[in-house]
Amino acid sequence: MSNFASSRDQNPVVRDVKYYGVVEDIIELDYFGHFKMVLFRCNWFQVEQDEFGLTCANFKRLCYTNDPFVMANQVNQVFYVQDSKEKHLHYVMETIPGDFFDMSEESNGDVGVSYWNESASDGVRPGATVADDYDVSWLREDLPATIVDVPEYMLEMQAAPEIDDSDDEIEDNTLWDFMQESEDEALEI
Repeated sequence: MSNFASSRDQNPVVRDVKYYGVVEDIIELDYFGHFKMVLFRCNWFQVEQDEFGLTCANFKRLCYTNDPFVMANQVNQVFYVQDSKEKHLHYVMETIPGDFFDMSEESNGDVGVSYWNESASDGVRPGATVADDYDVSWLREDLPATIVDVPEYMLEMQAAPEIDDSDDEIEDNTLWDFMQESEDEALEI
């Protein structure tokens, strides 16, 4: 949503500011049958960035209480994942709707050659996987390592021998026999 980045700034600049909250009420305004407008009444949360650049919403700190309304076409759905250590913090998970495809010219500016007739312009062979052409690292090297102790019961589960129950299976052919009898009876008619 476009807004002023700060109300105290002497030289305000219009920027896209993201607000995170929960919907408390849905209001439909009907303008005498000419058109309708949907408003959401929301509680807005204070938002901060953690040391990894992830967005956290503080559910204990509400803000913008004097401006709770937003039009339905101005919002996107997000999910919150609770922090395991600080229960009042929730990480913001932004989603893209399953049926949404951004087909703007801006994203498709340099399409290159036809997808169906020619190879892609990036030089990757059709059907090639990333591992075939590139050396890929599956580890994040930009963050410090996090060491987690494995609980004892999980180690015991890994060490437990697998049980061979293949000879315990008893095949039940009752349904198959019933179906064959029905076919034989149908042929006799």
